[in-house]
Amino acid sequence: GMKACILFDEPALAYVDEPSLPISWRDANDALRAALEPVQQLGAIAGLHCCQPPDWTRALQSRPSMIHFDATEGRVDDVVEHKSAIREHVSRGGYLGWGLWPTDGPQPEPFDSKERQYYLARAARDLSFVDASVGLIFKRSLLSGACGTAGLGAETEATMAQDLEELSMGIR
Repeated sequence: GMKACILFDEPALAYVDEPSLPISWRDANDALRAALEPVQQLGAIAGLHCCQPPDWTRALQSRPSMIHFDATEGRVDDVVEHKSAIREHVSRGGYLGWGLWPTDGPQPEPFDSKERQYYLARAARDLSFVDASVGLIFKRSLLSGACGTAGLGAETEATMAQDLEELSMGIR
């Protein structure tokens, strides 16, 4: 009964339509739709992961089921900047993947789930509106590591899972 979730990791989305990546958003979205649609047709959640902040308003035109982003301190502003498109995404049934647990090295201090709970509530409030309330945003959210866990050891992964579960229970 579980739904598969497949995220396409595309950090280059942050550079679309720039001199370093002279691809138009139209071409990028055509390519993204070509990757996302077959996965969605199979009933899976097909999403985009991008740690570097892309133009989410434009990237969401490819209609991913989920967007996953680095939501560690100081990075959510990049998402809030596109709150109108994010609200529309959530209100039509899309998911948000909040990468809240740093995965790029040892954490400077222990993960404080209560502090992160308030941080997440503020971020969700900044994104919310009538058609995408804080409750709906939380209902359509996934909490995870900031940028994958492939490089983490089993003990660190277990700690991350425990911390994120405690955070999830706190916002419920």
